[in-house]
Amino acid sequence: MEDHNPDPAEALSQITDDLDANLHAARWAEDQLIAGVPPEALLDQLTGEGWDPSDAEQIIETARKETRAQRGVVTREDIVRDLNLDYANATRGLSVAFRSGLFGLYGFTTGFMAAVRSVRKLKRFIQSRQN
Repeated sequence: MEDHNPDPAEALSQITDDLDANLHAARWAEDQLIAGVPPEALLDQLTGEGWDPSDAEQIIETARKETRAQRGVVTREDIVRDLNLDYANATRGLSVAFRSGLFGLYGFTTGFMAAVRSVRKLKRFIQSRQN
């Protein structure tokens, strides 16, 4: 009768470790994107070196997302995150404004200034994109 329990050492020896190659390719793609090489050229180079096209696309897409800040890319998510933080600060301050006395004045002022900061940030962003 045949043994259906393979030797664990033999099973482990059959595993191919491609993590190092993927990490190396990801770091290389990040460096190339930061240097200004277009993603299409990177895709051609990786597939030319034998990478599966879908794996190469995934490596480049991950590198593109990871290097946004270094490449000066501002996403809608970045803008919305800042505006949401300002909005949260404004509404927190305005909730205090409905109380009476000195705390009410402080809350109103805090909330109003947070809203003004949001508008100014958005205007600066729009002006930077127009220049």
